[in-house]
Amino acid sequence: WIASGTSAVLTSPGAASRIGFGLELQPLPFSIRLDSFEVPRDPGTDEPADFRASVTFADPKKKLEVPAQLEMNHPATFPPGFFPQITGLSYKFSQAGWDPEDLNRTTLQVLHDPGWLLKWSGSLLMVAGIFSMFYLRRETQSQPTP
Repeated sequence: WIASGTSAVLTSPGAASRIGFGLELQPLPFSIRLDSFEVPRDPGTDEPADFRASVTFADPKKKLEVPAQLEMNHPATFPPGFFPQITGLSYKFSQAGWDPEDLNRTTLQVLHDPGWLLKWSGSLLMVAGIFSMFYLRRETQSQPTP
């Protein structure tokens, strides 16, 4: 097996190939700054109850600066607005990890899927087609056997 972020050399008679597996880094078209991060604890224990990050998204090209709050199961979206979200042009940030030694650092998971609308539309079209094949058939009159 090849672990994520590593590579291996496969050799065969007369040839060698390097293969790898990992994530591709993509630069964001805007910046994100962590303003504060806190980990509230469950009463009477040291177990984390929630993760809260206050961030600021900044897009210098559009002269836009937007503060946002990320919490467990409540991601933040940038750029704001209905159109970027419905078309898949927005980025969604979720809390993915944190450093208990340093609360000035946190790990965010980024979701950007500009093709989601096309994929879901195609899936709904397939479901409608299957439904029409099985449930909207024309009734055929049976012919008497001669």
